[in-house]
Amino acid sequence: MEIVDSRDPDLMLEAIDRLQKADKLNVDRESLKQKQSKDDEDRRLQLLELAQRIPVGELARLASENGIIDSGESSEG
Repeated sequence: MEIVDSRDPDLMLEAIDRLQKADKLNVDRESLKQKQSKDDEDRRLQLLELAQRIPVGELARLASENGIIDSGESSEG
């Protein structure tokens, strides 16, 4: 607001330029986040499609071996 109040055209132009650059950075950052999100979504979809091709028993075995699910066995005696 001090720049606007000063009515200095050079300062006002510089402030406008900096605001435009900051806005472009924000747009670029948001665009990158959206692309990363889409890439993550695409990978999840590919994994789901792959998982659908694996027989249920094999999928359960792999999940159990990798600690993703509990196989139902207890280590208690």
